[in-house]
Amino acid sequence: MQSIEAAVAAMQAGGVVAYPTESVFGLGCDPWCETAAQRILTLKGRPAEMGLILIGSSVEHFARVSAIAPAELTPKLTEKGSRPTSWAIPAAADLPAWITGGRDTVVVRLVQHPVAEALCRGIDGPIVSTSANRTGVAPARTADEVRCAFSEGLDVLVDAPTGGVSAPSIIRDWRTGEWLRQ
Repeated sequence: MQSIEAAVAAMQAGGVVAYPTESVFGLGCDPWCETAAQRILTLKGRPAEMGLILIGSSVEHFARVSAIAPAELTPKLTEKGSRPTSWAIPAAADLPAWITGGRDTVVVRLVQHPVAEALCRGIDGPIVSTSANRTGVAPARTADEVRCAFSEGLDVLVDAPTGGVSAPSIIRDWRTGEWLRQ
């Protein structure tokens, strides 16, 4: 098993890591590293226009990526529900297109999994979090499934259990409350 410290070091060096979240394994990197983000998109076979979700372990982690002040984000991001909720929020003007997919929003989630929280704390900011699967295939729920799906291309795999939630996060629009993914 590779450690959280190894995963943080890999992301700081421009690497791609896999780690457990509340429901599935995620692929992540430093969102400011275009090369790493492009590697994730290539690994998944995901079009760049779809954008990438960012997770953080505190609302303050989203200050740099959001056009909304952390104090305004706090009520919705900290709501407790039956499933984790990601929010499409107005993006900071300088947020790169490889994250937003060219939209004026960015999808963020306050993560509630100890490994993912530790990764965010380790780089002191948000990280990319997209499900560990090739586009059109079910997301990996175990480290063994990640190894099978991505025998090459990952710098670090943190082997730990997911949080036991049965479905990926809900995505809602910050401005309208509309459900973008149930």
